[in-house]
Amino acid sequence: MSYLYFGIPIVFLLFITILVIVFHCRKKYAIRKVCSMCPEEKKELLDAMAGPLGYCYDPCQDIFISTVDAPQKIFGYTTFYDLSAPYFNMVFDYETFYFDYRGRTWLIEIWKGQYGINTGCEIGVYYADEIIPPEKYGATVFKAVSEQDMLEFGMKLNRRCKAKHCRKDCEPDKISCSGDCRCGRQKNAGSAVCRCGHQTDADGRSCCYCQLGRVQARHWWLAIFRMGCYTKPKDLFVNTAISFPDQRMMRSFLESFRRTMPDTACKVSGCTIYFTFDESRRRYSWFRRLVRRLALCSCRFYCRWFNFLTRPFQCSGDKLIYAYYYLPFIVRRMFRPKRKRKHCGKNCRRNRMRR
Repeated sequence: MSYLYFGIPIVFLLFITILVIVFHCRKKYAIRKVCSMCPEEKKELLDAMAGPLGYCYDPCQDIFISTVDAPQKIFGYTTFYDLSAPYFNMVFDYETFYFDYRGRTWLIEIWKGQYGINTGCEIGVYYADEIIPPEKYGATVFKAVSEQDMLEFGMKLNRRCKAKHCRKDCEPDKISCSGDCRCGRQKNAGSAVCRCGHQTDADGRSCCYCQLGRVQARHWWLAIFRMGCYTKPKDLFVNTAISFPDQRMMRSFLESFRRTMPDTACKVSGCTIYFTFDESRRRYSWFRRLVRRLALCSCRFYCRWFNFLTRPFQCSGDKLIYAYYYLPFIVRRMFRPKRKRKHCGKNCRRNRMRR
């Protein structure tokens, strides 16, 4: 029995030592692998990983963008998706714009917030097969528009920087710190100067911001995601442009926009509307606020863990490739599309027995 008392700890320590050596060697291999790949190879691998999920990688901006043939299109949209999102570590602000056009009820929705370890924003257009009364909006499943009904979207995702993070997070060519701030308040209208020298508005929010991503495309659901970035939804704002095919549709949307966001200014140029989605007017119960805060804490923990694990690299694309080679059993399972198995009952068992 005395051998067991000494043998078990020795075997355990030996196992831990082997595990540390294996992971150290795999870490060195992953670093060499990422450094030896050219930009074209990295983009090809990232597109192959994110493609089945409906995204492609933009190396110029270091962001992931949704594709037109994304599998999410078959699910359409219903209010239940937004209500259940915090339970899946997705915390965002959103606004919905319902309007009637050509015998159908259309829906344009915009989101911004934290999606797991990603900071991002989305905008999508959907419609129903008929005119839906307002009291049934929440229970209706809207379909994604067809290819001929897609709209031209433009989005620029910006993150408001805090005073203590301003110098670290912002790049000089992406900073707006002038007296005429993006919030529209002048310096003499109550703005102050934060500790790093940048201005804050009358509400105490920093007027300095950095651009996380920018994209413009004809789409049914356009999305931008920056991996490994944690941001509270209130610290994000989206400069948005929507181009409509005719004036009638534009005016219908404009009426809905003024009802939904009466305090938000917009600019109309032809059939295009420009506006900034900043603060959401939605109010939540104490329980939903608690769920959102817990989900944000979870997102922050996983984001920090991801950045710590991939700390040899700064670019999110390199981080993901590094994790792909360092922990392939985890990353490949995350990005592997699930295959449906056909159940054929006793016949399958008989075939297996014969083999």
